[in-house]
Amino acid sequence: MAHGILPEAFLADQGELTAKKARRIARSLRATLMNVPGLRPDWKPLVECGFAMLHQIIAPHTPAYSPDAENRRRRGAKNDKDTVLNIKQFTSLIVKAIITHNKTMQAGYPLSIAQVADGVPPIPRELYLHGMRRRMGKLDQMDFERVRAELMPRDKATITPDGLQFGRLLYSCPEAEARGWLVEGRRHRKPLEIAFDYRLVDNIVVFSPDGSGESFVASLTKDSVMFAGMALADVTRHFYDVDQLTAPAQEVRRQARFEYNQHAAPLIASAKADVLPVVKGVSRSSRKKDTAPARAAELGAERAASGGVRPSPPSTQMTPGAGPTSGAHDTPVTSAVVIPIGRGADQETSQAMPTPGAHANAGADAPMTLKERMAAARKRMQG
Repeated sequence: MAHGILPEAFLADQGELTAKKARRIARSLRATLMNVPGLRPDWKPLVECGFAMLHQIIAPHTPAYSPDAENRRRRGAKNDKDTVLNIKQFTSLIVKAIITHNKTMQAGYPLSIAQVADGVPPIPRELYLHGMRRRMGKLDQMDFERVRAELMPRDKATITPDGLQFGRLLYSCPEAEARGWLVEGRRHRKPLEIAFDYRLVDNIVVFSPDGSGESFVASLTKDSVMFAGMALADVTRHFYDVDQLTAPAQEVRRQARFEYNQHAAPLIASAKADVLPVVKGVSRSSRKKDTAPARAAELGAERAASGGVRPSPPSTQMTPGAGPTSGAHDTPVTSAVVIPIGRGADQETSQAMPTPGAHANAGADAPMTLKERMAAARKRMQG
């Protein structure tokens, strides 16, 4: 009956509401936080009696229930060995115990004259409804999701190209895709404030990074949907087990590489010995370098033989220092004439370059043409 209705003040017993994070709840929910001092049970009967009433309901049938008196005994029973309920089942029992108390008639409760006149039985639910009609004004009402987001703990997530990463889980929401957060995450990682629930990792509340106060609900992506329905502690335990299983991964990889090298090294060495049995220690490039000068000389001789190089006839020029009255014979000077191949195979040397003193040797054999010299050179090479 009190869904969405918040009280004016929260009364606490020096517990979680003394932290600085509790101030956010007071500001956002427009409520006052009151913490009573310690060691004064008479100032906090509602808090102390609330625990006692819950214990009376859950004690008879809850396995491993251990009252405070039993825990203080020096050799008390070890009730923790009989634990069988998980967190979801225990939470369900607590909620059902509260509902049971709200429906139970409280004998000895002091009813007021107005309550008796209106015929209100001493049942917490009926007393609350009567007070809403006759004694209270309009209570403050808020949206359930807003109250839930304010009461949940806060943390930081990171915007990545794959989604909003919280721990090792990935979340996504339509607003993040429409506003380009995931595209921005490709350039640089950006932190993002979120609110999460320890009991269930299916959804988180994402607050806009621009400071506007907007909030969106993000769900698990396909890469993390296998953790749906699990608590945060269960997910943390799963990844801890994964880390333990993969801890020796680097050592296993090194061992596998070592075994591969032991197998490959002798195999490759044996293959090299079979392929190069004659030339040992000499590579192909070294052998080619050694034969290069001989090959160059051979090509030079072939080009000289086919290029039209021939000695010219003796010249009438005299050697220096020999005068006409010296009485010595004239020493002819021999010079070579090169006929380029590009002038044509049918061009004769006598027409291209006449030699001095050719009239003196008119009775000798006529010079060979280029075509004849090339034929003779080919014949010598083949012979």
